[in-house]
Amino acid sequence: MRKINEWALNPTPAESAWIKYKLELTGTTAKYLATKLSIDCRSVYNVIGGHRHSRKIEQEIAKVCGYPSWNDMLRSLRGENVA
Repeated sequence: MRKINEWALNPTPAESAWIKYKLELTGTTAKYLATKLSIDCRSVYNVIGGHRHSRKIEQEIAKVCGYPSWNDMLRSLRGENVA
């Protein structure tokens, strides 16, 4: 469970593009993630685009991209220190 100050960050358009690119590099598609998580593909695109939040989608995307969490991934992209 996230702490009250640990709300998921929203990706900027450039960060969304990077996430899509990184997923492509790993050979992962939104359709694959949707199937793996038993959800609709549109839900994955909404999270990548920053239109919606889903803890399980964010966690899976971060894992595929090599980060421990969604917020750590976005903070790293922003050049912030990740503890």
